[in-house]
Amino acid sequence: MEHNLFYYLHIFLVICVMLTVFTPLYMLKYLFVIPFIIYCIWMIFDDCPINRLHRSKNNKKDNFFIYDVLKIFNKDLKEQRAHIITGFVSVALVTISAFRFLYRI
Repeated sequence: MEHNLFYYLHIFLVICVMLTVFTPLYMLKYLFVIPFIIYCIWMIFDDCPINRLHRSKNNKKDNFFIYDVLKIFNKDLKEQRAHIITGFVSVALVTISAFRFLYRI
């Protein structure tokens, strides 16, 4: 896979979204909907639009960024399983944020 600026931007955005659960509560009330919004964008575009920005020039098929990352940990990973893991992480981020609101952690 060819790594360009958009690839590194993609990594940065994924890390930022995952770190939203550690933000202070006064900021979290505005940020906890971000995983939901991202998932809606994925449904509208049938994939993450940023994937198209860093696809390989030799490969016309869009790269599935998270799939490539998860393949590092499991070589036999199916793309559907990667989508399930992505959905699980998105729901977990919102759930953790909600518990932080409920229990003021």
